[in-house]
Amino acid sequence: MPAANKAITIAHKKFGLNSLLLAFDCGGIDGVCSCHCQVVRRSGDSEVNHLIKKQQYWVSVYRPHGFDHSASLDATARHNIDKLNDEMVAAGVRVFVGGLRPVSEAKSVMLTDDGTFNVADGEYLKADTYVDGFWILNCQDIEEALEWGRKAAAACRAAVEVRPFYG
Repeated sequence: MPAANKAITIAHKKFGLNSLLLAFDCGGIDGVCSCHCQVVRRSGDSEVNHLIKKQQYWVSVYRPHGFDHSASLDATARHNIDKLNDEMVAAGVRVFVGGLRPVSEAKSVMLTDDGTFNVADGEYLKADTYVDGFWILNCQDIEEALEWGRKAAAACRAAVEVRPFYG
């Protein structure tokens, strides 16, 4: 079955027979494909699923060592982060979000010269700060990604890094 026909079949099964899919032969359909297209669903009378070429960005939150979520993030901060996540979903930009457990629970895997692996407790790079969580976003350009980064920094009360993926 040609990729476009397969895409339409999957879209009809996933979104219903009244959906219309404008497909590009990109090799993907649900979510983000290898060429960074995103399936966007519009609701209401103009229900259309279409693919939009976008750039993916990694938006990471940094915290100092010893940061305690339970003591430092009150109910207002948690609410603001939840609200930001809802806003990202509603805007159709959020691909993935994940909060990370403390670096004390990390394991580092290193390849040795003889081809074996060493596994050590803790983070690989020792630094004053660490990645506490991140989003992967589909944005039109760096300016849109930076706007989401500003919102993330405000909601998380932390420094945020915005970096594009290759591709």
